[in-house]
Amino acid sequence: MTTSRDVVLFLDTSVTGNGLQFFETAKAIGLTPMLVAKRPTEHAELTHFQNMPVRRMSVEDIVKAIDDFGRDRIAGVCSALSQRAEMVALVAKAIGRPHCDEAVVAVCRDKFRTREVLADAGFRDVLFERAWTGEEAADGARKIGGTVIIKPRESSGATGVRICRSPEEARDHVESLATTMPQTRDIGVVVEEYIEGPQFGVEMFDLQTIAVRRKHISPPPASVPIGMDNPPLDDPHVCARIAAHAEKALKAVGYTRGPAHVEVRLGAKGPCLIEINPRLVGGVGAENVRRAYSVDMIEATIRLACGLPYDLSRKKERASVTRYLLRDGEAVSEVLGREDALAVPGVVEVGFFPDGFSRTGGARNYEDRIGYILSECDTPAEAIAAADEALRRLRPVAESGWKTGLRRLLSR
Repeated sequence: MTTSRDVVLFLDTSVTGNGLQFFETAKAIGLTPMLVAKRPTEHAELTHFQNMPVRRMSVEDIVKAIDDFGRDRIAGVCSALSQRAEMVALVAKAIGRPHCDEAVVAVCRDKFRTREVLADAGFRDVLFERAWTGEEAADGARKIGGTVIIKPRESSGATGVRICRSPEEARDHVESLATTMPQTRDIGVVVEEYIEGPQFGVEMFDLQTIAVRRKHISPPPASVPIGMDNPPLDDPHVCARIAAHAEKALKAVGYTRGPAHVEVRLGAKGPCLIEINPRLVGGVGAENVRRAYSVDMIEATIRLACGLPYDLSRKKERASVTRYLLRDGEAVSEVLGREDALAVPGVVEVGFFPDGFSRTGGARNYEDRIGYILSECDTPAEAIAAADEALRRLRPVAESGWKTGLRRLLSR
């Protein structure tokens, strides 16, 4: 008797935000989404949501759980987390399902290895050094000269990333990372030349450019994405150069199948490769693309993982823009103005991230984004204007001082 392959596994995928879209899309195309995690999770909106709890998030334990469940039921393996990209490839390979080359994924996940492989392929667009200690980071910054950017080798969402204007700042930041991200003491960090110029996100699938989006980044020293223009107002010839550079980089590292989010800056030397992410763009980036072009990259990602056909052709040509509300210093109790923001013509979504409300201090990474605006209009200029106006209408309310003090005391 033949068993239908109707289950798609998601490794450690959140059941909110972008992760929730993965689950809902899987359901929409007739698959049963199943979360593989150490702790079972439920979500009221997912009527066919299932759990596959495992003792450890290891390839061995996951494959054992799959075999106990029934390997023939599994159509494919996915994750919305970049940290699980290599594990997705290894699990899918172990059970004979479509998968990327795990060695190539590992190169893309490791920012230093990415730089090494690109350098061997002739890329000389960004100077870089590797460092384990603060003094090594300072030495690397001196060799490169000027402003540098420090990146943990396997971080995502701008976690641990900092722009450093001097060797002393580079040293201090790496010494701080040794405490906040202890793994950096073992694998080191990348010290890179900081490229001045506009930044772009290139959304690719099977080496095909799906979208080129202008990215807006928070002021230094952090480097948090706070907006995306899709498509950008930039000259189409500039966007074509950006896309060609991204495609060349993907070919150089051997990443030729599936979704990739490639970041490129347009510097004085031309397009400069910032990083390669062997996954679909995070946040609401995929929704930008779907609204602008009617290309569903989440559905294509699931279908690829399950060996099903997928369509990446554009069905329309509109514009969709995202703006993120970045927490400004202290903790927030609430954000007012949602209805006012939604009243702006062209604004289609206004959402909040309450998990970030209680954070304090300067913005450090994506977790300091506490809300977002999504617009859809006929032209980029209209979509940008709508999103910017809606963002101005959001009003964060600072948390009362005594609440902040009590929370800090209880967290000790």
